[in-house]
Amino acid sequence: MPSAPTPVNPAVVRWAREQSGLDRHEAARRLSGVDSDQLATWEEGGGKPTMAQLRSLAKLYDRTPAFFFRNDTPESDLPTLPDFRSPPGRAHNPLSFELRRQLRACLERRNTMLELVGHPRRWNPPAIVRDKPVAVANHMRNLLDISIDAQLEADNNYAMLRKWIHALEDQHMLVFQSSQFPIEETRGLSVYSSTFPLILLNSKDAPAGRIFTLFHELGHLIKRSGALCTLRKERSEERWSNEFAAALLMPIEYLRNHIGASADVKGVKTLARRLKVSQHAMAIHLQRHGLLDQSAVHQIEKATAQNVQAQITMSGRPPFHILKLRDMGRRYASTVLDAYHRDSITLADASYLLGAKIKHLPRMENTLREWHGAGE
Repeated sequence: MPSAPTPVNPAVVRWAREQSGLDRHEAARRLSGVDSDQLATWEEGGGKPTMAQLRSLAKLYDRTPAFFFRNDTPESDLPTLPDFRSPPGRAHNPLSFELRRQLRACLERRNTMLELVGHPRRWNPPAIVRDKPVAVANHMRNLLDISIDAQLEADNNYAMLRKWIHALEDQHMLVFQSSQFPIEETRGLSVYSSTFPLILLNSKDAPAGRIFTLFHELGHLIKRSGALCTLRKERSEERWSNEFAAALLMPIEYLRNHIGASADVKGVKTLARRLKVSQHAMAIHLQRHGLLDQSAVHQIEKATAQNVQAQITMSGRPPFHILKLRDMGRRYASTVLDAYHRDSITLADASYLLGAKIKHLPRMENTLREWHGAGE
C-alpha cells in the first residue's frame, strides 16, 4: 500500500530550500529518489511528499517535519551580515549551503546559551577611538590578561589559539569552529549582539591563521557590527580590523626591541614562531611600520602559500571529543554540562545539544577540567 501524501504547505517547502541556498537541481541531487521536476510539483502545490520523503526534506534543509505544515512562511532565520569578501563594487557570491548550515547551528547554540544561563551578562566592548586601532588593541590585551610572555611560553600555535579563545569566552563571547565550509568562501565571520556575540572560525585554516582571524572578527564586534570576511586589505572596514588584530598580537614595541632598524626573512620567521602568529601576518605588519622591504614580503607570501596546506594536512585529526569541544567551544560545552548536573536538562538533552553520544560526555568533561586546571 503506497504511503499517503502529507499536507505540507508548498510555499514553506520552497522557502526552506531557498533558505538552504540550494537550487532545485542541487537539492534533488542530494535527495535520494527525487528529481527536480518532482521537487517543483511539491513547491508549486501539484503534489505532496510522502512522510518518508518529507523526513528526507527535513534532514536536508535542517528543519523538523512539522515545520512544513505551518500556514505561512517565516522571516529568514539567518542574520544579514556586512559582506566584505569581495572588493568594493563587486557583487558577492551567495552563501553556500554548508556555510548557511553552520551559521544556523551557531545561532541555535547561542539561543541555547540564553535559555540555560537565564540572565547573561551584557558584553561591553571598549569605546572606539576613531582611527586608533592600537589604543583599542592595548585595552583589549589588558582586558584579556594575556601577556607577551604568555605568547612566548605557549607550547605551539594550537595551544595559543585555545588560550586566546578561552580568554574571549571569559569575556562573555562565544567562539565556534567548523571545517564544513570552503576556506575560499570565508576564513571567519562574526555576529554582533549585546549578549553572547559570536565568532565562527574556519578550522581548515592553519592555527596561526585562525588566531589572526579571531582578532580580526573581534575588531568587527568591537565596532558593534558582524561581518563575513576574507580579510581583504583593500576594504577600509577590513583594514581597521586587520590593524587592530596585528597591534594586539604583535605589539610594535616588542618587535622594534628585537629586530632593531629592519628585519629580514629569517627574522620574520623567528618572530612569527615566538609570538604564535603567521609569517604572512608578521611580514605585512613589519612592512606597514617600515621594518621590512617589499621583496621580503613577496618571498614570505610565496612560501606561505606553499606551506599552509601542508601544515593543515600534517596536523592530523584530533579525537572525537576534542574535535567537538574545539567546534562548540569551552563556554558552550561547559554551560550544557553544568545544566545537566543541575538537573535543568536530561542526559539525552545534553547529548543532543553537544552533538555527541552519551559515551563521549565523560571524556569531554575530563578535558574541560584539564583545561580549567591548566588555567586556560
